[in-house]
Amino acid sequence: MLAVTGLASTAHAGPKLTLDAGHVQGSLTIETDTSSHKVGDTVSVAPDISVGVTDDVTISVIHSTFGRTGFRGAAGGGFCTTDPGCARTYDNVGVEALYSLVRGPAAVAVDAGVYATSFDHHFYVAKLGAKARYVTGPVTLATLPSVTLAATERDAMTPNRDRLWVPASATVAVADGLGLGLATGLKAPLDGTFTDSYEIALGALATYTYSPQLAFGASWIEGKLLAGSTARPAGMDAMDSRALQVWVTGTY
Repeated sequence: MLAVTGLASTAHAGPKLTLDAGHVQGSLTIETDTSSHKVGDTVSVAPDISVGVTDDVTISVIHSTFGRTGFRGAAGGGFCTTDPGCARTYDNVGVEALYSLVRGPAAVAVDAGVYATSFDHHFYVAKLGAKARYVTGPVTLATLPSVTLAATERDAMTPNRDRLWVPASATVAVADGLGLGLATGLKAPLDGTFTDSYEIALGALATYTYSPQLAFGASWIEGKLLAGSTARPAGMDAMDSRALQVWVTGTY
């Protein structure tokens, strides 16, 4: 679930969450909807790229669902390759700045950014968040809490809403370069519909670090294992909404 800008187990756990100055990290994620009766309806290819401006500041251009929210239980970010699964072939992009606050086994950084979450719906948001990682022995714990604040279409029939994202993961190094883990977290709108619209995700992930420069990952996430009455599409049960993602990350 965690893989961009050095937070997830797609690279060796370093002393900080930002890239060194002058270094570049690229991540390419294939997102596939595997929900009941929708398997393969939405398949997208989402590239993210990050550049170390200084040792403490990293700037990223982000397309992936994970990069924006910290969750992997959905598909459609970046370039959509299926029809009619996506409204447009290219419908989202964002830019973020990440600033390192604390280095070491317990590393912390803050980030801020702006996103076009849907060109088709004219949805634009501002993002404020943090990233934290704690490494103890073979175990890595990570979280990326954030809020996205709607800048447009707040009063539309299907409104652009302020949202809370609190993803978390635990990964264990089980062999040389191989990590296995669980990912979960809470997603919800920041309005009076919280109890009806919250979502809790749960799933598994695996990462393999081939070298400090190259890593791979895969996840299978139930995006709405628990959800409010209006959050789950009509006729869908708790285990019906899920996504498969695979990714590759290179750092240079």
